[in-house]
Amino acid sequence: MGERLEQAPRVNDSGRNFAGRGKPRPAFALWGLLTAPLAWLVIVYVGSLALLVVSAFFSLDDFTGKPTTELTIGNISEAFTQGEYISLVVRSVAVAIAATLLCFTLAMPTAFYIARLASRRTRRALVVALILPLWTGYLVKAFALLSLIHISEPT
Repeated sequence: MGERLEQAPRVNDSGRNFAGRGKPRPAFALWGLLTAPLAWLVIVYVGSLALLVVSAFFSLDDFTGKPTTELTIGNISEAFTQGEYISLVVRSVAVAIAATLLCFTLAMPTAFYIARLASRRTRRALVVALILPLWTGYLVKAFALLSLIHISEPT
């Protein structure tokens, strides 16, 4: 019995702590929470973008204007060869680049100020002030839906 007490337990010198082996790690828990919504957003975004690209390769029936099952690259070649379409494509790309640069130019200093320089109280107020206009679209949609489904009572 004395021999057992003299043997010291082995010290874990690998630097790992095995006490919390069964507990989930915060990074895995976060990924577990975010996987489903991110997958949904990717599927919806990539799916709609793929449908848009595929629809560019279908031709339209001259009489009905509906898409046919005939695949062609005529639509894409027409967009890059006819003058009206070229100006539209160039203008669309220019507006997209200008909007991206403007948003980036405004967003970076604002985000830096909110994250690093603003006090806690000011930070909260600025975040609310920046997010609140984004909710107005939902508010307008809600009131439009209410006006559509509103049932007037007989008088």
